[in-house]
Amino acid sequence: MEASKLQPINKDKERMQEASLKAQELSDSFSKETERKLAEKMEVIQENKHAQMLAKQERLKEHVCMHYHKNAIGLYVTAVVK
Repeated sequence: MEASKLQPINKDKERMQEASLKAQELSDSFSKETERKLAEKMEVIQENKHAQMLAKQERLKEHVCMHYHKNAIGLYVTAVVK
């Protein structure tokens, strides 16, 4: 008699434990997926920053080179004219 009364309670307890375990697994899975996506996003941001920095350095080199040649030509012309 006593065992028959406890059986439904034990089944409910078992279902609750299974549900709790499933919820924990889903939470862990979500956390891992979110962490992975964040890491990918951060990597892309880092790569974009690097590419932008290289592009800025290249433009700066072109700018400096252009002004150097412009000044060098100006000095050459001034020297030839004198």
